Amino acid sequence: MKILLTNLPWFIGGKQGIRAGSRWPHLRASEEENYLPFPFFLAYATNFLIKNEFDARIIDAIAENLSYKDFYKQIKNIKPQIMFIETSTPSLEHDLKIIKEIKSFSKTKIVLGGMHSFDKKFLEKNKQIDSVIIGEYEFALLKLVKKFQKEKKIIPFVKEKLHENLDDFPWSYNNKLPMKKYHDCPGGIPEPSVQMWASRGCPFNCSFCAWPQLMYEPHKYRTRSVKDIVDEIEFLKNKGFKSFYFDDDTFNVGKKRMLEICSEIKKRNINLPWAIMARADLMDEEILLAMKDAGLHALKYGVESSSQKLLDACNKQLDIKKAKENILLTKELDIKVHLTFTFGLPGETKRTIQNTVNFALEMNPESVQFSITTPFPGTKYYNELKSKNLLIENTNDFDGNFKSIIKNKHFSPKYLENTVRNAYKIWHEHKIKRSSYSKKSPKQLFKECLKEHGINYTIKQTTKYILKKKYKEFRKKINLKGPRYITIDITNKCNLNCIGCWTFSPLLKNQKPKKSWFKEELSYNKIEKLINELSNLGTEEVRITGGGEPFLHKDIFKIIKLIKDKGMKLDITTNFTLLNQEKINKLVNFGVDNLTISLWAGDREIYDAVHPNQKAKTFDKIKTNLLYLNKLDSNIKIVLANVLFNINYKNIEQMVSFSESVNANEIYFTFIDPIKDATDKLLLNETQRKELQKLLLKIKKRNNK
Repeated sequence: MKILLTNLPWFIGGKQGIRAGSRWPHLRASEEENYLPFPFFLAYATNFLIKNEFDARIIDAIAENLSYKDFYKQIKNIKPQIMFIETSTPSLEHDLKIIKEIKSFSKTKIVLGGMHSFDKKFLEKNKQIDSVIIGEYEFALLKLVKKFQKEKKIIPFVKEKLHENLDDFPWSYNNKLPMKKYHDCPGGIPEPSVQMWASRGCPFNCSFCAWPQLMYEPHKYRTRSVKDIVDEIEFLKNKGFKSFYFDDDTFNVGKKRMLEICSEIKKRNINLPWAIMARADLMDEEILLAMKDAGLHALKYGVESSSQKLLDACNKQLDIKKAKENILLTKELDIKVHLTFTFGLPGETKRTIQNTVNFALEMNPESVQFSITTPFPGTKYYNELKSKNLLIENTNDFDGNFKSIIKNKHFSPKYLENTVRNAYKIWHEHKIKRSSYSKKSPKQLFKECLKEHGINYTIKQTTKYILKKKYKEFRKKINLKGPRYITIDITNKCNLNCIGCWTFSPLLKNQKPKKSWFKEELSYNKIEKLINELSNLGTEEVRITGGGEPFLHKDIFKIIKLIKDKGMKLDITTNFTLLNQEKINKLVNFGVDNLTISLWAGDREIYDAVHPNQKAKTFDKIKTNLLYLNKLDSNIKIVLANVLFNINYKNIEQMVSFSESVNANEIYFTFIDPIKDATDKLLLNETQRKELQKLLLKIKKRNNK
């Protein structure tokens, strides 16, 4: 009886998918280069069936880059009685179409397994599937195959208890796979490199992490013996591999075990560089020194977020302060570091995302991964979001690279999708600066890249760099780039009648615009069209200001969201009187960059004098709300703007003191721009100008910020 185990081809929109062997099945982004995970479960299961004297074969269509036509041809040649297919949530719809095609020319029994939450209703809906296996599937598949061989009956729904002794499994190496094509080489460990497991599962309980929850009877953790691990390393070294990478969910669990593995590697003179997937807060100097001494060249730390609050909310139980210490320690020991981050954890806001990107830049690792948190069906995070109706349940979108399935009150799915691209853009610019600071010549950088990544990667990156440089020169030459910064006046409406205003001052009398003018504002549709066009032209910053008060526009928060979803910086000029704590929270969560607050006073008395229609407590309300904003520890820059004239110029010291009391980032002053026969009577005379100059010199001596 022939049994075929497969990783199906997966191509969509010119992108190839990554499925078997990945905790995060997705369409591959350009930043991943030639990343290709080893299909561990498929390889182990194939070798396990062979060990039990079955005719089992394996095809990794993704690794072999097989077309659909060539893949079907191989199935027709093999003629399997049972075909096991490893699927995943984002590829499921695609895989079902392939299975339907296979069933059209083959009588093979189709068995499905992998990183998806199957139930018995799934089989009722998909008649072309004969059986599904839940979780880790080596023993379950063996049981199914034995039953079929004996009784010619397929078991429709199989779930086995996890096997405790991992040393009972044969090693995963399979010469029918393109073993030296698999690529996951943190820190540029030399190729050909081989991927290994020293354990299965994870003892921690991250609510979003799919593999430990879907494949390992939630969070079951098992380890191989040190002898079996190092025996396999020796075997693989003899097969010609020049490095090895432990792709465990969490390799560095248990200090004693870590030291034993390092000791055994040293004892046997393995002398190969290696890398691991690790948890930063479990490390200490003794472990890192032992690993380095045994050949550790690089590691991956799963950080996910710089916010302790978010890490606690997703039950990751990572101590971010300890993690930071160990990341820096690892770098000090000259072990290359790759950090992984994900956007969209419980409680995520635009501010926490920005803080995480800033953290990545501060840590300055060798490389990074940014992704969109993808709560797979069957995980705790998925169930939480589903119960709150915060999911977009389209299986194709469970990708994490290009699509977000999370609905959030702080941001749209589109914002998360753009955020990943922007984070990589910021990181790329950081790397360029880092390289330029190193003062290495292009020739030196080329040689280093060649040494770490090999000829194919180096040529690809060099070509990309040259083409990008030429493209920039071309765009500059034909002037395709739009404005970097733009100001938009969105409304003429205002709730104040500031004494020096061009349009609302009571001093204007018959010089005021027509009544219809005060009702005019730009429609949201026009603003949306403009912002989309500006985004395509490369505009980086938008300032909302003008003759009216922006927060009187009925769609102001929709406009703010639109601009920030495009990844642009946003500065709003406002009188700040219409805001309350709820609206301030929105501004913070949307990620507004700057608030320029038109104040014109440093105390209540002067504020009332220059704003004739305001109640006595308006100034106090502004101060209270500024102090509330300050407590939120946001990234919003606060600028206080003051127009000076003969009513308020003596109040300038109080204006500075007020800015200090509310912890403003900046305060600036300008003279009134007068209208003849109206507000020009507010201009300072020569005596007042000299008096103001003395006040300014006095302020300067205060030596404040």
